[in-house]
Amino acid sequence: MWRVNVPNHLKVAVTRFSHADADQVFAGMRAMAGDPLSGEVYKLGDDSYYRVVEGYLIFFDLVADQRTVNVTAVERPH
Repeated sequence: MWRVNVPNHLKVAVTRFSHADADQVFAGMRAMAGDPLSGEVYKLGDDSYYRVVEGYLIFFDLVADQRTVNVTAVERPH
């Protein structure tokens, strides 16, 4: 299992999405605990990625030696 760190300001921001969208985004974050690179995931840099969940982009960094996922942003592209 991976530890998924989501800063409080991002949790609050996601709760401002529609209820259905917020549920999907939070489910996508929970799923990263099992395998952060499964699903629709794209690499940005050495340890930086983003995952597409219901039209939202979840940006995150991996710290592989600590099995940690650090969520850095959640955005909806225009």
